[in-house]
Amino acid sequence: MITEKNSTYLFVGNVSKGTATKLSALPNGAVAIVDAATGAIQSGAISNTSKPYKVVMKTSTGKLIFSPAFTLGDVKMKGAEETATLDTQQVSYLGATATDSVTGIGNPTVGKAYVVNVIMRNLGLINTTPEVRFAAYKAQEGDTQFELVEGLRESFDRQLNNPYDMVIIDRVCNGSVSTATNDVTVVKGSTVVTTDETVSVGDVFKIRGVAYKVVATGSGEFTIDTPYTGASETITGSSNAETGKTTSITVWGLRFTGVRQEFNPNTDGIEGQLLHFEIYSEDLDVEEYVAQKATPKITDGARLAYLERYSQFLHKQPVVSARPATTYQAEVDPTKAYKLYTLNIKNDVEGSIAIGTDYKAATSIVIAVENNVADQGLTTILGIS
Repeated sequence: MITEKNSTYLFVGNVSKGTATKLSALPNGAVAIVDAATGAIQSGAISNTSKPYKVVMKTSTGKLIFSPAFTLGDVKMKGAEETATLDTQQVSYLGATATDSVTGIGNPTVGKAYVVNVIMRNLGLINTTPEVRFAAYKAQEGDTQFELVEGLRESFDRQLNNPYDMVIIDRVCNGSVSTATNDVTVVKGSTVVTTDETVSVGDVFKIRGVAYKVVATGSGEFTIDTPYTGASETITGSSNAETGKTTSITVWGLRFTGVRQEFNPNTDGIEGQLLHFEIYSEDLDVEEYVAQKATPKITDGARLAYLERYSQFLHKQPVVSARPATTYQAEVDPTKAYKLYTLNIKNDVEGSIAIGTDYKAATSIVIAVENNVADQGLTTILGIS
């Protein structure tokens, strides 16, 4: 039934199809297998290998897009990659090996200027020379490790994360954590922590191991000295041993976490590249400890976004000139991980070039289901083991 040469179709499911049995009930953003003749959505295993089916995607705007018809008897190979994850971002420390294992960055010497360099690689630029950003702080009379760590962190925020975040710098420290017994709600980028925990101005409060200083208190909340850098969430009381008021602090360090960059497959510039970095300083007595290496995953959303740009034209989407610009289909979320289901389907004509018969390469249909969405029954429906 398929006559195109070596083509790949991509169908994206960002939401569950639920119990829908008809196309009219299929939610926006869902993907399904349908009977090519009736349009009925399949929920059980396909047993008739000669009956034609199609893959359908209902886009986020409600448009239906279908694959060419195929039978399971046409499928040469099929498989599923159900453990897809996002790229792993690099995590490094100065003066620590983990948030709960801090040995300290060293005590500052009055009048000494401290410079720490971050050498960034794989920025996706035409010029592949590594880019170097730095932080600097000159120790003042009475400075402790905290002032040194905070001075370097503030300098990095100005020098490194401009015009957009590349590496997030957090403070870590040792000490005794009184695990929060009440829920702790935090919002990325906010300085307000919502909780019934009792704290005072000047206290250190750890949130998943990152240390913040309390600068103001209120009813059911308090304010921290720097914006919260983690993901917005509510940490259930007593559920995280590294969240709570922290005392008996003697040493401080820094954590460096690579930021997943915004990805735009149209520009294909600096965005979306997996950042590697090295930390170096002649002024500190501690060296970088790489706790987690930057590791790419083949099935992450950014790579699917590339595939979506190429495959959508097989759906006969209209392509216009640069003026006005074509509106590209963009169902893939580059920040998410997807499970992949792949069908490799033979074409109508296969044969030997030696005897003059046309040879056409197999066509692939890739179904990408967002990792947090239920399986959709695709493994059962398509008979993938």
